[in-house]
Amino acid sequence: RIAGCGFPTMAVQRRSHRANSVTLLTFGCMITVSLPSWCSFQSRVASQLSSRRRLLEVAGLATGNWVTGKAQAAEVTIADARSAPWKAEVGEGAPFSSIGIALSAAPRDAAAIWITLQPGTFRERLQIPSIGAPVTIEAASHGQTVLAWETDRPYEAALELAPGAEASIRGLKVRHAGKSVANNYAIYSNGAQLELDDCDVTSSTGAGVAAEGGKLVLRGGAVHDCARQGLILFGPLLGGEPLCAKACGTAFLANGRYLGDNDAIRGPFDGILARNGVEAEFNGVSVDGSGAGGVAAFEDARIVLVGSSLERNSQGATRTKNGGEVVVKSG
Repeated sequence: RIAGCGFPTMAVQRRSHRANSVTLLTFGCMITVSLPSWCSFQSRVASQLSSRRRLLEVAGLATGNWVTGKAQAAEVTIADARSAPWKAEVGEGAPFSSIGIALSAAPRDAAAIWITLQPGTFRERLQIPSIGAPVTIEAASHGQTVLAWETDRPYEAALELAPGAEASIRGLKVRHAGKSVANNYAIYSNGAQLELDDCDVTSSTGAGVAAEGGKLVLRGGAVHDCARQGLILFGPLLGGEPLCAKACGTAFLANGRYLGDNDAIRGPFDGILARNGVEAEFNGVSVDGSGAGGVAAFEDARIVLVGSSLERNSQGATRTKNGGEVVVKSG
């Protein structure tokens, strides 16, 4: 858990199962042993299986893991044996020159993918697909690495997550400019799980961070000087569970001041906007200097702010409409 935030980090979890027998992969063979005879079997071959003890621990069969007289067991099969986390380095003098190339080179059976970025500016559009493994992208020196995407094409975010993707982005600056009226975002998470840790985000033409369904967590960092909203939270487009969003210690500064240039959607804009049943909790955030309201909740969205600052927002601290609710609590 992160100190002061109360949000658990993403982690790959393994389920344990009760079973009447255990299948053990050893010496290149599959051996099935019934649980009643397991203890005597273990004592006979303990010396031969010392190098495989780790498999037993993963399966939940290590000494002491007994509950109400029954052993907790799990099948260990070839299908469960995923490869170790895959790591890559990107930047000048590193094996990869592009984040996207590094991501595409990752083996599809990796338990996790970890990409470290050297200081510098990466001018590319980063799209993270759903690949069945969590992806971590971290700047080697926080604040010294920039992901920049400026384009005349519409609907292109600098960073975009596909449905089902899981990613943690750490210590990056994200800079964006795009040409579109709708869906103009620096970062867009579409039904994915996204964590932003100590990131600095701005879009000179659109909103900073947008999420539609899934889960979103922001820790520290800043979303600032965006033409439109700093943060947009939408419920899922085609039904399903509402978006769950949390932020701790993030600054949303001077967002939404763009008035439009004969656009169909005119400003000013709120600093944070949630709608369509979103559930959001913000702890220790600051929303300052927004073009319209500081925090807005529409269409049954509910936002809870704890120990947060809402100052100098042009149309007041909060706005609600059509069943939306904003709850402000002291820290």
